[in-house]
Amino acid sequence: MLSRILLTVAMAVVAGGCSRGGGGSDDLLDRMIAAVKPPGKVFHLEGREFPEGREDRGRRISVWIDGDAEASRLEWWREQAAGGERYVRVGNGWQWVEYDEEMNSVQEEEVAEEGWGQLRDPSILVLTYLWMLATADEWTEEERTEDGRRVIAIESTVVQQGEGGDIAEGTEFITTLTVDRQTLWPIRQETHTVQPDGEEEETTIVEFDNVEVLTREEVPAELFSWDMVREAFNTLDEKIAEATAQGFTVYWLGKADAQSDLKLEDIRVTSGAPERVVLSYGTDELQYLNLVSIWEEKGGRVSRTNCDAAGSEEEPVSLSGGDGKLTTTRYQSHCLTLTTGGTAIAINTVGMSKDGKDLNPFNNRDALVSLAEALVPAE
Repeated sequence: MLSRILLTVAMAVVAGGCSRGGGGSDDLLDRMIAAVKPPGKVFHLEGREFPEGREDRGRRISVWIDGDAEASRLEWWREQAAGGERYVRVGNGWQWVEYDEEMNSVQEEEVAEEGWGQLRDPSILVLTYLWMLATADEWTEEERTEDGRRVIAIESTVVQQGEGGDIAEGTEFITTLTVDRQTLWPIRQETHTVQPDGEEEETTIVEFDNVEVLTREEVPAELFSWDMVREAFNTLDEKIAEATAQGFTVYWLGKADAQSDLKLEDIRVTSGAPERVVLSYGTDELQYLNLVSIWEEKGGRVSRTNCDAAGSEEEPVSLSGGDGKLTTTRYQSHCLTLTTGGTAIAINTVGMSKDGKDLNPFNNRDALVSLAEALVPAE
């Protein structure tokens, strides 16, 4: 999703990975920043982020900014209970603490002083549309009328310079942003990514459906609390207990194959319909990269996997415990689905390419079949 991608790229920007080029109005950007920092008040924005044509994969986004106190909060979560994903970032000036449920981590970060000038204002760290403009290589603006209101349409391009996490050098982020001409608050944002080889990825859309200014008395006192973010972290033992209490089986991987050395690193449990648990695995050498994940779901089938994408290919696979199905995406990620004891299981792997080589040794047919045969319930 766009939010997670931009958080990764932003760190490269701070380190000099992208630079602001010509084009666009610095005055407009300054006024847009001022519009989210009303004196003595708290700015609040909500919206939905989703891939174009796939609104069922949406996330809710909520941003709070107290400009006078230089306090901010960004939170996103999946609308569907099956998603089981949540991220919270609370900032104080150029420093912040974040809780990432997917990575099962709480960490503190800051922007080095040399990055302050380019990013202009700490509010940019929680508002991706402002970040796009502050770091754009070029952008243009045009006033027009849409649905009876005057708006400003802004088109910007950010080009990744150097490596940015798993984002290749030369990757382009092309964004079309629409803001209200009078308030300068956002209405809609569309961003699509172009890989260095020219391949275009799906467009991500953010529709801002609630923007308001509140008094400080209307905002919960703990909203900008760092301690509240730190307390969101649960230990692995606590998550194992939660998963087993809901009737799911937690598996070890690799005991039948000493070379795999996979270790259980995190568990995400969701409630609602459908009930699901996601087990994430890594190795001592490649920790917290989610080399392999197991999705378990009650009801006989897994309603969503990492391989649900256009252009995927499927093939039947024979296993000792019954038949399975192997799915391969056009990005060469793999998923093996099977059913055991009335619970549907999907074993997912993701390609991690570097210099033309896949760093994930489990992202292939034979490795997935071996893992499926080696599932061992945790005692």
